[in-house]
Amino acid sequence: MRWLGEILWDMFGDWVYRSCKAELLLPVILLALFGIAFVVWRLFPDSPFR
Repeated sequence: MRWLGEILWDMFGDWVYRSCKAELLLPVILLALFGIAFVVWRLFPDSPFR
């Protein structure tokens, strides 16, 4: 999963870093990631993340 984080950071890292709203975006991004992980966990009960 590390490469995915690096790709996202390359795409959005500079913009988020320069954005004065970075403090507000971070929890939203984290919540979105947890939501996606939860949906995947519910849809694929045999996944290795369980």
